[in-house]
Amino acid sequence: MSAVLQFTLTANAGFLLQLGGYRFLVDALHRESGYPFSPVPQELLDEMSRPDSPFHDADFVLFSHDHPDHYTPDVVVEYLRHNRVRRLLLPAEQYGDRTAGLMAFLATDHRSYWKLGLPRGKRHLYRLEEDVFLLAAGIRHVSEPFRKLNCDALLLSVHGENVLVLSDCDYMCLEDFAFLQGVPVRAAVVNPLLFHAEEGRQLLHAIDPEHVLIYHIPFEGEDTLSMRSLVRQDLRKRAGEYPDVQALMQCRQTITLL
Repeated sequence: MSAVLQFTLTANAGFLLQLGGYRFLVDALHRESGYPFSPVPQELLDEMSRPDSPFHDADFVLFSHDHPDHYTPDVVVEYLRHNRVRRLLLPAEQYGDRTAGLMAFLATDHRSYWKLGLPRGKRHLYRLEEDVFLLAAGIRHVSEPFRKLNCDALLLSVHGENVLVLSDCDYMCLEDFAFLQGVPVRAAVVNPLLFHAEEGRQLLHAIDPEHVLIYHIPFEGEDTLSMRSLVRQDLRKRAGEYPDVQALMQCRQTITLL
């Protein structure tokens, strides 16, 4: 019998994943304005310091890449001040001046961390617990202005249940994802551009996940890119091509997969 999977959106591409008794915060700690994607509301960030919050004391905190709509180092510092984390996995630095405060805090507080951010084509398997693993794979960033930068594809495995987080990975080259061949994927978390593009849908069909979750969608009233309407349109047109497709569009929205 499959374990219960639960995803709760913080904002944009950030979410809390609960699986097999473990909690993962993925790209969930960011609070920067001036970008077309929604930051995590301050109210929710404040809530994370309370012991009764489901976001409190997450087992693992990890990030796909160092972009402001996924990762704010100062917000990570505040989270660590009020929460105990088993393992912190940080992205490769692309904006060094953003991380000085976080690095100083980690050194002063004697906090250990692992570094993600792999070159394109490279992979690394991290053992987080006895039966909890993270396979990170370096993939080119999908956006043209950031093509020289990489974004990690994250394959989380808990007791043999696999969740694939594709973040902003470039989906144009299927060969970059050959490592997933034969891997049973319970859920794939993808952005609207991947789900909209023919090449992205080809990748999804090749991976063949049981569930597809679309995220990286601005909140209502903040959607200058019209991503919400694009997602709704594509859900109407394409949802029937997959066993199950759902979208994470609201802060604190929770999707439970049985």
